[in-house]
Amino acid sequence: MMYLQWLVHGRPDAARPSKKAVDKAYSMTEKFKSNESTGWEEAVAHVSSLDDVFEDRIKKFAGNDWYRLRRTMEIAYTALDEDDPISIDSLFSGEREGGLESLDYDVRCFFLCPSDRMEHTSIIDERCEQMIIRGLLQETTELEISNDLPIMATKAIGYRQVLEYLKRENAKLKDEEAFEKFLNDFTTATRRYAKKQMAWFRKDRKFVFIPVTLGDKDRVDSAANKIQELCEISREEYEKSLLEEDAEGNIPESYKTRLANEQQGKKMKFYKFKRYKLEKDSEEFKSQLDSADECTEKIMALRQSKEDCVLSMKKQRLL
Repeated sequence: MMYLQWLVHGRPDAARPSKKAVDKAYSMTEKFKSNESTGWEEAVAHVSSLDDVFEDRIKKFAGNDWYRLRRTMEIAYTALDEDDPISIDSLFSGEREGGLESLDYDVRCFFLCPSDRMEHTSIIDERCEQMIIRGLLQETTELEISNDLPIMATKAIGYRQVLEYLKRENAKLKDEEAFEKFLNDFTTATRRYAKKQMAWFRKDRKFVFIPVTLGDKDRVDSAANKIQELCEISREEYEKSLLEEDAEGNIPESYKTRLANEQQGKKMKFYKFKRYKLEKDSEEFKSQLDSADECTEKIMALRQSKEDCVLSMKKQRLL
């Protein structure tokens, strides 16, 4: 989402952080994150204490956004560096530069918005199970063993939860509780990210919301046709579709869809998570647990191999 924002609106005005500030921010963030109960609140209090500018910025975060908090820390530590300070007043002007519109492109942005968030969330749960059944654990294991998994990928939803599960402390086979926790962590993280995406797009008034009825077999064609129509009309007419209300007092479809999406959020607290194929005690659950055990054994063997190698090197230094 950040890169999409850069593409449409341009680069942010924040100063480039120093290497020292980046390292300090990473260390502090990890320290706060280690405290699962009050870590986020303590981190927010710490950043807020650095200056009112950073306190105001952190209030705009959607949820516990550790990445944005760490980036704010990096800028704060850079600005407050005694050896090379930067004027705090000039840090966040809100101005951006280098976006497509500044290059005279006719930029038209669209967000395919599910008409029913409950149904959309249930689809997310089901697709998470499908990813596991289709080999997410095996793929991650092979990439980890071959050292072909980029560091950034290890932080992505899916890979991150798999690695946490495979590298868990005191791992044992046939551990249904650990496997269930992994399933819950994976689906929960995916649902939260979908929620965050919707909140992000709702805030960006440059995007036209295209309603998508998930149960409609023609939904792809319908959305594509709508987008084509909006791309073919004049810029003036397109701008009207971004309004909350036109000159005649009519509410455009995009704004209605945006509002409906936000209002449905209130009902999401009543969403009931369910399993589709990976129900406990089902044959599919047992099969996937066996596959997960095989992956766990491979990662445990890799870890042991690395530890043996380190021990061998230490012995050689002593000789």
